[in-house]
Amino acid sequence: MTDTFVLLLLGGCALTVAQDFKRTIIAIERPTTQGEYMFLRGGSTSGRRIPIRHNVRPVDKTSFFAQTSKGDATLTWSSYENGQGVYRKGGIVRSAEGTPMMWTTNDESFSTNVDTDGAGYWELNTEGGSYWAVDIDMDCSATPGGWFAFKGYMIDLYRYKSEWEGSYINQYSCDVNGTRVNIPGAQSWNHYGICGYFNIVRWNDGRCMAEKVAVVEQFVEAIKSPSPPEFIAEI
Repeated sequence: MTDTFVLLLLGGCALTVAQDFKRTIIAIERPTTQGEYMFLRGGSTSGRRIPIRHNVRPVDKTSFFAQTSKGDATLTWSSYENGQGVYRKGGIVRSAEGTPMMWTTNDESFSTNVDTDGAGYWELNTEGGSYWAVDIDMDCSATPGGWFAFKGYMIDLYRYKSEWEGSYINQYSCDVNGTRVNIPGAQSWNHYGICGYFNIVRWNDGRCMAEKVAVVEQFVEAIKSPSPPEFIAEI
């Protein structure tokens, strides 16, 4: 989806800037315990914030994800965004610490699910349990060459602790559509993803996999509705 904005400059001249929003998914694998929640922080490879739109809006508006994703409009290295929602429940009040992520599993029998509860079973999780994910439309025009940088930030609601990912992730390349690709200008302390892709990494681990979101969607549909073997082989 492309949006066009007109910026008025000094002297009355106008500059038209086209935004290019594409569905982008980031998943970080990390086992967690009750009360722990993960946020995503990041930006372009030059450090600029990136406009985003959340695709998941849970039915349960009191869930942690629903409350903290409200008003979250950019991927940035900062914590709380002006106008962003605050989590309030059971006497706990906690400001957002970045872009909230959802705990997901591929277990269909799990008691909660992403669409209703903002956490739990998610059909696009084909990997397993303990994958923290965010499903957004990202402005690819703000990502040089399509790449962006990110890290996970973990909080504990009950113990009032927080934790960044480490400084030595060492992700200098990524498996993109089955091909190893070097990441331009990569720094040791960040993860990197591609706008318009399903990006999967592990906490404090340099391994990375990226697949076009459309391909993942097709694969999931093939699993849900059994298709001829040749269709699955093409994916």
